[in-house]
Amino acid sequence: MRAELAKVASVDEYPHVSQSSIVTAETLLAGFDSAHGRVRSAAGGLDWAPMYFAVFEALNWAVSLDDRLGNRRTGIALEDDHLSGLRHARNRTHHQWANAFVFDTGVTGVLGHMVLGRAQLGRGHAEITWRVTKELPKPTDPAHSNPKQEQAYARALEARNVPESLETIATALAAAVASGA
Repeated sequence: MRAELAKVASVDEYPHVSQSSIVTAETLLAGFDSAHGRVRSAAGGLDWAPMYFAVFEALNWAVSLDDRLGNRRTGIALEDDHLSGLRHARNRTHHQWANAFVFDTGVTGVLGHMVLGRAQLGRGHAEITWRVTKELPKPTDPAHSNPKQEQAYARALEARNVPESLETIATALAAAVASGA
């Protein structure tokens, strides 16, 4: 694995940069996969913080890899909406410090030591969904507004399951990297 991570991109893309300073798409995909694994792990628990950390990291890896891939992923409408929507979520979490998802444990009240939820008692995990678009902050600088990304977010991610959405994105990114196009 370490040898794979040591691969670097061709300097043809960046002639002014030494080859040893540019990582490959495979390396970025490995970073995303690692964060995605932490999202899946955190989805089985009731603690918000590990999920936030893992989603924040996965968003950043995905956007970085998407930038690295350039046009390799175009033409796949569903994944394009997911990736563009993910970029919108990443920008809101990265630049406005927003939490782009709702972490719902189902707990609606506590009575003594008995916890009552709106679903089956003792569900044991939270439902994690992307926030609705209007709950995400707008960019502080209107020049950074991107209605196309916001619309993609609304179409592909809004109110949908976070781990399932990231699975769709993981599949699209892995296919794009494997194609080597």
